[in-house]
Amino acid sequence: MTNQKEQVNNIFIIDCTQEYDEQELTQLLHLQIQDAYILLLGGKLITQIKAPLAFICTMFITITFFLYPETRKMPGDIIFFISLSDCILCFHWFTQALYYLQYDHSPYIDGFVCQAQAFLGIMAATGEFSYNVIFCMFLLAYVSKVLQDLNKKKWFFHGLAWTLMIGVPTSAYMLDFTGLNLFGTCSFKQKKGFPFAGILLVVLYMLISMFTIYKFKKSVPDDKKYLLQKDNVMKYYYKFVIVSTLIWSGLALCNLIVAFNCIQFHKKELDFFITIGNILKLCTPFFLSILRYFDPTIRVKVRNMFRRMSGHSKIEEKDNQDVSMNPLEDIQKNMKLDLLKSILLGITQVFDPAQQIGFSLQHRSTDLYQRNFSVDQTDYQNLQQTFGITQQDIDEEKIRDINIKDMNRESINTDLPMKMTSYAEKVFKTLLNRDSRMIDPYFSFQIEYNIEQINKSQGPDGGKGGEFIFFSFDNKLIIKTMSDEELKALRSRLGAYSLHLIQEESLISPIYGIFTFFHNKNYNILLMRNICQVPKQYIVRTFDIKGSQYQRQVLKNYVNQPKVIKQTLKDIDFLNLEGTIKVEDEYKYRIRKALERDSQFFGKARLMDYSLLVIKIDWGQYKYNEKVDEQNIQERFSSDLYRIKSTLEKGIYYHIGIIDYLQEWNAQKKIEREGKIFLKGKQVGVSAVEPGEYSRRFIEQVAYKLV
Repeated sequence: MTNQKEQVNNIFIIDCTQEYDEQELTQLLHLQIQDAYILLLGGKLITQIKAPLAFICTMFITITFFLYPETRKMPGDIIFFISLSDCILCFHWFTQALYYLQYDHSPYIDGFVCQAQAFLGIMAATGEFSYNVIFCMFLLAYVSKVLQDLNKKKWFFHGLAWTLMIGVPTSAYMLDFTGLNLFGTCSFKQKKGFPFAGILLVVLYMLISMFTIYKFKKSVPDDKKYLLQKDNVMKYYYKFVIVSTLIWSGLALCNLIVAFNCIQFHKKELDFFITIGNILKLCTPFFLSILRYFDPTIRVKVRNMFRRMSGHSKIEEKDNQDVSMNPLEDIQKNMKLDLLKSILLGITQVFDPAQQIGFSLQHRSTDLYQRNFSVDQTDYQNLQQTFGITQQDIDEEKIRDINIKDMNRESINTDLPMKMTSYAEKVFKTLLNRDSRMIDPYFSFQIEYNIEQINKSQGPDGGKGGEFIFFSFDNKLIIKTMSDEELKALRSRLGAYSLHLIQEESLISPIYGIFTFFHNKNYNILLMRNICQVPKQYIVRTFDIKGSQYQRQVLKNYVNQPKVIKQTLKDIDFLNLEGTIKVEDEYKYRIRKALERDSQFFGKARLMDYSLLVIKIDWGQYKYNEKVDEQNIQERFSSDLYRIKSTLEKGIYYHIGIIDYLQEWNAQKKIEREGKIFLKGKQVGVSAVEPGEYSRRFIEQVAYKLV
């Protein structure tokens, strides 16, 4: 057996058909001397070598991210972790080369050094692959979900990557898959199927990358204002995908040849592919790092770093301006502005008496949304006889083609063709007519009046879910993105919802329309009344109140707080700063009864997680600045409950209304409830409770405690 092993060792490194103990494998599986020096010189910058090698290339990118925090915005943070993974891989290879040159053999397979090296290498390789795939996911989302705040989801992306980075090497260690491989480095052991796994991963990455490029090109319009940025992005990512695919394909092929040589061919000349494979390992951080110097998200900062290193401390003014000229950001910004203009145009045309200008109109009724909460027969007849609203009106959809080019409106300046669907127009116009004195969507959303608001709209600035919110120029109306679940929740309850608002004195902030706009993906939009109704500079304080105590505090202390607080405060803040709403007894009674009826309605409708928005407005200052009298102001409001005078503070009025009321009691909320109970240790104060309990608590803690 020994002679056979010696013969094997003289012909090729190892025969995978033979059985070896740990000591024999340690002697047989080692770096070839030329590979050790390749990894040494590629993995670490030796002082005698002046040329930039793999480690210094990746370190330069990593240092750039550390020095310039603005480069770490998505997708910069993804590129940072790809570079960091490459750094770790270079360190992994370099230390293994040093070990072999120092001791003339590889680390023992089951020893701490080899197992630690294997864990480190597998973790870094997993990170490199995972973050490259995540970058593709981000690129697709960046141009297809322009109204969503992707920064809200960045922890999901990073959590997914780090779960794999920790989970894969941990699982490999527990399953005894870690040790020396045929390339003489500590990583995955040579196992059946591993060579093919590498090929499959390369093919998977190539397919994902090509699909990403295809979808990106299809999602970005072929309009002239996009062409330059689109071309810049494509030039870079084509090169990156092609180079990375070629390197990884070569590495996978080498792995396959070396494995079959070990299993079947037993040809010494094929051992040369071990050296080729080790060279290709260094090509990944070396060449891809060089390509990353031209990445649109960081190239200006990299250029500035080179200038500083070469002694040119002066940064040209043009470069400082170029920092904001990221082609990806420019593409998304232009797409968002065009999309927003198209949405405003669609909404104004729905409420325009002419309506048909620029539209191709289709009518459709659908029972796609099963009505799980409907009015009883008597109320339904009342809805039909009094207001002429039928079930067909509730289910109706109107589909329109919006073609801005056909409308000869140069001020719009967008070539983004879209389709839109408006739902139950007759129902929502009935609700709008009740507030016609104070609300006019056709006027409020005229694009010419909203240019400043459109240009200032830098991104999704809604709630914790990352929804997009846009305020009309007169601050009277809001458009807001809504999920498919919220759209279904409203449509399935629309008959009961509209009847409740029409028949009862309600503090529910009414919705005046729901729409779906389509360009590459669906954007569900709702149109609702802004409770504020005045410019934001007259807001004194805003409170979002749920009747809960858990995580419902914003301010750390309440001593010497200014009169005007710009933050949206919560329940505990209200109790400490205000105590109760200071209004006359008549209004207290009406507010309590309205909140009680509204909350009972939501409980019956199986909706929860709604809030009472309380805004204190300085109408005294408004009247002084705008030169208007009280009678003129009061005539603007269709109900005196929309604006109630404070009995404590002169010139201060309360604007109150229930918002965010389309959340159903679903599995996600049940999991959220159990998670909060587990963390808190008790149920008291947790906001996520079933609708009946939420309604009872809201009535008790808000309607009859804060009013």
